[in-house]
Amino acid sequence: MRLFKGVLICMIIFGFQSFSIAGSYQPQSKFIKNNVKEYSTLKTSSGRIDEKTGIYRYHYNLNVSGYSGTAEQIVRSYLKDNFKKYGIDPQTSTLRTLRVRETPGGFHVFFEQTINNIPVYDGRMVVTLNPQKAVTFVASHYRPTVQALNIEAQISMEEALSIARDYLQVTGKPLGEHKAHLVWFESKDRGTELCWRVSMPTEQPLGDWEVLVNAVDGRITNVKDLRMFNNGRGLVFDPDPLTTAGVEYGGDFVDNNDADSDSLNNQRIEVILRDITYENGLYKLKGPYAVLVDLESPADNFPELADSSAFRYTRYQQEFEHVMAYYHVDLSTRYLILELGYDEPAQREFQVDPHGLNGDDNSHYMSSSNYIAFGEGGVDDAEDADVLWHEHAHSFQTNLTGGMSYSGETMSLQEGSSDYWAASYSRMVNDYNWGYVFSWDGHNEFWAGRRCDLDWVYPDDYVSGHDGGQIWSSALMDIWADLGRYITDRLFIETHYIWGYSPGLQDAAQAYIQADRNLYNGEHLSVIVEHFAAHGLVNKQDYIADIQHTPLEDTEDYTNDYPVVATITPGPSPLDTTRLWVIWGVNTNAPADTLNMHATGNPDEYRADIPASGNNIDISYYIAVVDQNSQVTYDPANQPDSLYSFHVGPDTLNPTISHTPLDDQTLDNWPATVTATITDNFGVDTVICFYSINNDSLNKSFPMLSNGTDVYSGAFPENVQLYDSVFYRIHAVDISNNQNQSDDPVAGYHAFKIIQNKGKILIIDDETINKTGTGASYTNLSKTAYDKSANTIASYLSDMGYETLTVTVAAALDSDFTKYDLIISSSGANQSPVADANYRTKLENWVSDPAHKLLIEGGEVGYDALKSPGYSSFASNVLHVNNWWVNDGGSLNLNSSYQTHPLATTPNTLPSTINITYGAVGDQDTQSPLSPAYVVYGTNLLSSAMGILVYDPDSDSTSAQTVYYGFNFDALSDQSIARQLLENTVTYLLADRPRGVIDGFVDMTDKQDDSGVTVYLSGSATDSTVTNSTGYYAFTGLSDGTYTVKPYADGYTSSPDSVSNISVNQDTVSNVNFTLTPVVSDIFSKNGLPTTYAVAQNYPNPFNPTTTIRYQIPKSSDVKLVIYNTSGKKIRTLVNAVQSPGYYSITWAGRNNLGQKVASGIYIYYFKAGNFQSVKKMILLK
Repeated sequence: MRLFKGVLICMIIFGFQSFSIAGSYQPQSKFIKNNVKEYSTLKTSSGRIDEKTGIYRYHYNLNVSGYSGTAEQIVRSYLKDNFKKYGIDPQTSTLRTLRVRETPGGFHVFFEQTINNIPVYDGRMVVTLNPQKAVTFVASHYRPTVQALNIEAQISMEEALSIARDYLQVTGKPLGEHKAHLVWFESKDRGTELCWRVSMPTEQPLGDWEVLVNAVDGRITNVKDLRMFNNGRGLVFDPDPLTTAGVEYGGDFVDNNDADSDSLNNQRIEVILRDITYENGLYKLKGPYAVLVDLESPADNFPELADSSAFRYTRYQQEFEHVMAYYHVDLSTRYLILELGYDEPAQREFQVDPHGLNGDDNSHYMSSSNYIAFGEGGVDDAEDADVLWHEHAHSFQTNLTGGMSYSGETMSLQEGSSDYWAASYSRMVNDYNWGYVFSWDGHNEFWAGRRCDLDWVYPDDYVSGHDGGQIWSSALMDIWADLGRYITDRLFIETHYIWGYSPGLQDAAQAYIQADRNLYNGEHLSVIVEHFAAHGLVNKQDYIADIQHTPLEDTEDYTNDYPVVATITPGPSPLDTTRLWVIWGVNTNAPADTLNMHATGNPDEYRADIPASGNNIDISYYIAVVDQNSQVTYDPANQPDSLYSFHVGPDTLNPTISHTPLDDQTLDNWPATVTATITDNFGVDTVICFYSINNDSLNKSFPMLSNGTDVYSGAFPENVQLYDSVFYRIHAVDISNNQNQSDDPVAGYHAFKIIQNKGKILIIDDETINKTGTGASYTNLSKTAYDKSANTIASYLSDMGYETLTVTVAAALDSDFTKYDLIISSSGANQSPVADANYRTKLENWVSDPAHKLLIEGGEVGYDALKSPGYSSFASNVLHVNNWWVNDGGSLNLNSSYQTHPLATTPNTLPSTINITYGAVGDQDTQSPLSPAYVVYGTNLLSSAMGILVYDPDSDSTSAQTVYYGFNFDALSDQSIARQLLENTVTYLLADRPRGVIDGFVDMTDKQDDSGVTVYLSGSATDSTVTNSTGYYAFTGLSDGTYTVKPYADGYTSSPDSVSNISVNQDTVSNVNFTLTPVVSDIFSKNGLPTTYAVAQNYPNPFNPTTTIRYQIPKSSDVKLVIYNTSGKKIRTLVNAVQSPGYYSITWAGRNNLGQKVASGIYIYYFKAGNFQSVKKMILLK
């Protein structure tokens, strides 16, 4: 979808009372009151322990024997010996035996906790013995914090029953006995209370009600419905078909107008639909945590089935979204309430309309009425779990916070929070492409989706609206990776209560930190602050110390201690130097030994020495730093899940070599450089490249040196010839005593050839953009994605044997385009492309010469040129387009009229359809060509609209001047096809096309050998050639036009002097012949030497690429011939020497004293010989 997911804060009066919910389901959650105190637990290898007290709630893998007696006597003896582990009284007098059961697996003793013979509500314990009567398992819900109160019941049992009956508004007949008994109840708000536990099964309201009535003041303390709801079964995507299949959108995995396909339907899985309602003999998708409602158009008929396991639909059927909506919203609500412990009444029986918004391609949360609804445009929104979890999370932002603003950064925060809630679930289920939010609904031709794995930093990368929330969701998912789902989600939910009405992203980060302090005493601040600081949301030094430490590496030294050195910079509070520790251990993932770190004398540097502890061991460790406010900072931040470790003992690991083999190399770019990344657990000693030329002996070598990192490189030291073959292998040795070695390749060799440079190409990178404050939808890009198209193009072309140079737009403005055979303007995914007016002008000037070649690519170039801001001249003269249609035109389809076009066939045969992975508006434009431009590849949406456009002023299709890709090159789905397309395109643009020919003969009347006569061509093109011995010359490959031909040889006159107005139209004009006769000069002396000084006008003039200047001197003279530009700057000294009398000519190739080509324009040449001086002008025209 192009529209964004979001909260729709709507105050319009819909008259919801007029809507009817299918069936007769009456919400009961208004009676539910969850006030029982729960204990948070942590999982350990031996069981699950209370997070605060450390007592066991579940104790696994026991095998404790040695006790005698009955099963109950053995269990009580065991509990007396281990009472501290379970928080019970030492004599077990508070445990009343309920029953003892013997099964084939052993004995099971069930206890109830009592105080003064009154049961403790939910105070239960079960201890299991195996058949040999060894204790093997303990499950405890003992409540050690319940205290006996010196009180008696002030409310009678009858009064308690009446209070409960009034609270429930009972009107129907009882479905069983109404009864009550006293219990000690531990509530969230008061702690221990003496309560009547009332049991009241009723028909109206329907339920098996348990009501806790305070026995002193009669308040309703806790209410439950104890009914065992019915479970059903159905088929869903979990979370979506692309994630479970492990594929990107495309091919068989496309929406295709909601059509069924085996590929998609095979991704459905069967799930339990919990607590669905059974009424009148039918099962309905209504439960205590999710209820399907039909509040918005289009109308829905929800399934009501006699078989609870028959909720099995294909993705085409509307009922499939019904099952998806119920399952995922029920799951999200249960997780919030039951696992995380946040029981907000407004979240129970949460209402979901699976088909709303008039079928539009969007979804929303209606805060005024507390329900969510989902559209059906593009991919049906309720087919994607990300959309369901995202929209459900918007309800938290109203029901948990009390209401929030929906504007500015607060809006971004809300969208990022909902994205996080969706991603947290999806990544837990399956981590394929976990960074994509809306993996199935977005990241396709319908809309761009969003991401939660970006490296964006606030405020530089913040953009307003939905996309700015990607900073927040990415930061939370970074924390998720270290802390796991439960802790990160629990902190995330707790943070809602702290936010207030209009938090910004940095405010939200501060609230999250406070939530960790509130829930965990700041235990996770090292991880949280590290990641928030990386995204610019907090200043790390405001919270924790900064620890900089280089981890210890493997070593063979087992006799000396191992110094752990760290630079520790205090945070907001000074360090407690008595509590700077290295926690370490041998052969363990749970180090527990501690060493105090002491100052080394260097600023903020501390050290502790891990003692030598033997050979062939593994030592793990982490650093813990405590400040004077008792705030702890860890390194690694997420210890103990991540630890530093090193091996002590003989090294048996070989170095690791990562190397991309060299492709064929051009002779112009020799010597080639071999580069590899080489790592080793001990360190790298030497790296050598063995090589040979034109054989595989590998009998020569050169060293590869480190650049200070793990990257090693070296250049081939000897020269090569065109078409030579080079063979090589990389050899690395580590610094261990064993001198472990590796080779790449492991066997054999890499090889490449020396090839001719295919051409020089300038690539202009127009994709580097500033995201800040633009408000644009940079939804699919991390920072590393920028410049990607230009870099990819350069890499592909270099591999093909082209010489490439990549420059920025600013550098391109100062570049001499005439040095290159082809210019490529690469805008990639830039959503503000070709924005520099000077750059657009330079490209327009470049293509004003039909001989100049251009490839231009970018997914937003056409829109900006044709629509907004609008660059009409650029659109007409460079792009050759005149109408913009849409952003996403779908796949590229070969135009049937151009099946054999070189762009599609040479040298690679391209497929008739080329797919684009559309991710954002910067990925594709669909435009119409401006004649005579034509479309070789159209789009799926419009076959006549590009796609790929070709323009040339010449009707010959064997080559062209301009090719325009109306898409982000990097968005092509199959990059092997992308490479072939690029190769075809450049081959086509640089192809020599068969064109017109002018040829003839030059006859020198005084010679048999007519070679060496220079013949000049001017007019529609400028060129020169030299006759062969028969006097034949030819100009080939001429464009259509009109030309002049003139021969020249020193000392000869030509008849005719020249031939003009030669018309060429892709044909051959022959017999343009000339006769040259020797000149009898009146300036010759008797001995054949000139008698005067003279310098002739250069010829040809104008010229490209060379021209000849002739001059004569009658006597030995100091001669200077110098070229200047019109500003008087010296360009080139052609002659500066003493010369003997005679006739001279010299050729200038349009280069300066540095050998660089000069620009087109007027130049002045100054001639001086003796006292003779002359100045003339000439024109270099390219």
